[in-house]
Amino acid sequence: MKHFFVIDPKTFNSKAEFDAICAGIRDIFVNGGEVGANTGRNTPGGKATEMYRIFVTQRRRDPVVTIYNYLRSQSPEPVRVYAIGDDGTQSDCLNGVHNFRGAELATIPVGTFVGLNRMSLATALEYLRLYINAVTIPVDTMNCGTINALNYCAVGLQTEMIVNAHKAYVSKAATTTHKFAWVLPRMVRRFYYHALRMLSLLREDYLDANYYISVDGEEINEAFSSIFIWNAHLYPGHFCPPPEPDYQDGYMDVILLRSNGLFETLNSLKLYDAGKANDYPYNEYCFRSVRARTLEIHSNQPLTVNIDGETLVSAELTITVEPGALNYVTPQTSPVRRRAS
Repeated sequence: MKHFFVIDPKTFNSKAEFDAICAGIRDIFVNGGEVGANTGRNTPGGKATEMYRIFVTQRRRDPVVTIYNYLRSQSPEPVRVYAIGDDGTQSDCLNGVHNFRGAELATIPVGTFVGLNRMSLATALEYLRLYINAVTIPVDTMNCGTINALNYCAVGLQTEMIVNAHKAYVSKAATTTHKFAWVLPRMVRRFYYHALRMLSLLREDYLDANYYISVDGEEINEAFSSIFIWNAHLYPGHFCPPPEPDYQDGYMDVILLRSNGLFETLNSLKLYDAGKANDYPYNEYCFRSVRARTLEIHSNQPLTVNIDGETLVSAELTITVEPGALNYVTPQTSPVRRRAS
């Protein structure tokens, strides 16, 4: 088996952490004696040996074609692809390996985005060793037109808020010894973040959007401010508000947030973010939950869509479940909370 590591250096807190991950990979293959020996051969676009290759991404979507070409060159030998970075890194790797016979995917989150519960460097290195020889399981994926997704897709108001959160995020500068050096910048960033959230709530085209929604051919005609589609919770440490979705059942879990005015919508989003949507006394008033194999969404205006961390703008979206389309790496001590029985 060959091992292909995709690393996004922009998701690390420092160059030292990035260098440590690369050194950890080399150490496993050179000194660990678990998989193979270093041949010292380098190739353009990354550092490689006969058993492994490190590809450092420069921009989004670059890994998709690179992974595909690498898999073709290695076929029919199996290849395990490792996404080391944030949601976008996983999305790129998933779309590179999707439906490719003999390809496997492992994800190790080290992203620095405020909404991601990232692993520490030490934890990432620990799981890296576990993932090298771990087993795989077949899991469902979602086909969202030109993009395939593993975990989730969100449409509408909540997605607009996520995009604004990205805008509000400010990269950390070099570590300083001054105890209170980042208090003011952090306060400004948080204020900016909440201000943008409120501005999103004030947009009527998101707050009172009218969707044509079809669930497995059955029409749903209501006003919703947000649509949450979950297929799995397989990204270690990732936020997952609804009840744990089963990633081997051939269905998506869809939560529709009804448009009930500014303050009710804001309260409902807080309950959803806290994982308490099903505990809300007036749950049927605020949310509607359905399961689907195929979901069609049409809107009277373009809306922001978030697909596994990748954002796009579209007025039409068709999502279908592809059962068992991905071989996903799951070590015994994986931080995945539950496996499907």
